[in-house]
Amino acid sequence: MHSMTGYGSANDQVIPYEINVEVKTLNGKFADVRLKIPSELNSLEMDIRSLALNIAKRGKIELHISLDSHSVDDNLCEIDEKVFKAYYHQLSRLADSLEFEKNDILSSIVRLPGVVKIHELTIDDSLKSAILQCVEKALVKLDEHRKTEGEVLKETLEGNILRITENQKEVENLDDERIKSVKDRLQQSLEKNISAEQLDSGRFEQELIYYLDKLDITEEMVRLKQHCEYFLEEINADEILKGKKLNFISQEIGREINTLGAKASHSEIQRYVVQMKNELDKIKEQLANVL
Repeated sequence: MHSMTGYGSANDQVIPYEINVEVKTLNGKFADVRLKIPSELNSLEMDIRSLALNIAKRGKIELHISLDSHSVDDNLCEIDEKVFKAYYHQLSRLADSLEFEKNDILSSIVRLPGVVKIHELTIDDSLKSAILQCVEKALVKLDEHRKTEGEVLKETLEGNILRITENQKEVENLDDERIKSVKDRLQQSLEKNISAEQLDSGRFEQELIYYLDKLDITEEMVRLKQHCEYFLEEINADEILKGKKLNFISQEIGREINTLGAKASHSEIQRYVVQMKNELDKIKEQLANVL
């Protein structure tokens, strides 16, 4: 089992650049890849997205790539001397004619259009390959982190299901008492309102069987047990994407628990039903983070 939230990072160096990749994922019903990369890497966007979807699968995927240069030459900006001189001579003449100080001329000139030219980042095949490999490493680490978190989720969910089945066993142990209590209550009500001479015992037995059949919880108990077993099977299955399927199973578990509560007519059983609902709510909260 994998958690939907996780983090991974990787770095590499292709002289003169250092590649840094960070990726994190958050809960999300669908795959949503958000990239923050230098504009020079736009040609790699589809490849990066494909890698992210292949490994991260689902959730909000935020991936950031930065390229840092350790070469002085690469970090320097180029100044167009011809343009600079032209600006300087014109501003100097203006300063002389207008009689103001020339102290700030140099800092002003470098901000003028065309004076400073920033070196463009050149992405060759070796750098592209290194970037994609670095992205893949970060995603693999993300996957490992998700798996570790998923094991914790798995143990928690197994504990929730175990407590549901334990409460179900308590309900099962009380079922005979519940049926007897219903029979006694109906018998007492009948005797209180109808005399023994007027009582049709055969008709009473038929009505009692019909009424008890309406309150029978055998099928719900069987299905609830089956759904819980299926849930545990899916938790331990090799399939990575299982969050949605587990959600569907939890909905079926909820239906059976709700029906038990509606049919119970027994205060102690209702308490166990409430406890099962509480465990189911915890399951639903945890499933929001299952891949």
